[in-house]
Amino acid sequence: IDKFDIKIKEVLPEPKKEFSDEELKKIGRKPKITEDNIAEYRSYVMIKYLMATGNRISSALALDVGDIDFDKNTIRVVVQKNKKPQVMPLTHDIRNILNEWIYRCRADEKTGIPKYDEPLFCNRTGGRLSYEGAKDAMKDYFRAREVKWEGFHKFRYSYATNWIRDGGNPLLLKEQLGHSSLAMTNRYVLMTGTATREEAEKHSLIKKVPETTGRKAIKIRKLK
Repeated sequence: IDKFDIKIKEVLPEPKKEFSDEELKKIGRKPKITEDNIAEYRSYVMIKYLMATGNRISSALALDVGDIDFDKNTIRVVVQKNKKPQVMPLTHDIRNILNEWIYRCRADEKTGIPKYDEPLFCNRTGGRLSYEGAKDAMKDYFRAREVKWEGFHKFRYSYATNWIRDGGNPLLLKEQLGHSSLAMTNRYVLMTGTATREEAEKHSLIKKVPETTGRKAIKIRKLK
């Protein structure tokens, strides 16, 4: 038999579990800001950032303070899986949170000038926070709020599925997530079956065939 290539059909991964509304409320609750809980405060800010952008954790950890442009309302994301730098929108909610974080923890203590060339998310000595350091801090954060920790990608998956479920444009989601092709974004579309529920309710053929039993309505007999 002559040799021939066998094409293996791509198998979509199993749908992952996303954050419930209750879990989002628990992990999104702002902690008190004191000298003793800077790590907790930092985890809170990181969570809000991931909720607002859908970034990978590697992209978030690579950010410098100067990558947040409050004048143009943009975020410059340099580190991406597709190796293409991206400028993302700085939305209102995360703008306020990052502005406070930078003012309180990433600015010069005397002058108040932001440390533009230093990491946005730093360790306790001001250096760049490592992946392992971020993960350990996040595990503690989740444990304190009685929410199961299942990894950073759950933020990205929850962001994408929520976008699709709310009727968002998959092409714009591709740009937001920094995917190199729409095929990767389509995985989220295909795995989120509930996203088409509203349109299915409107346009299903079954709507054109009303349910009948073929029997007549019952009548009340008159008393003799």
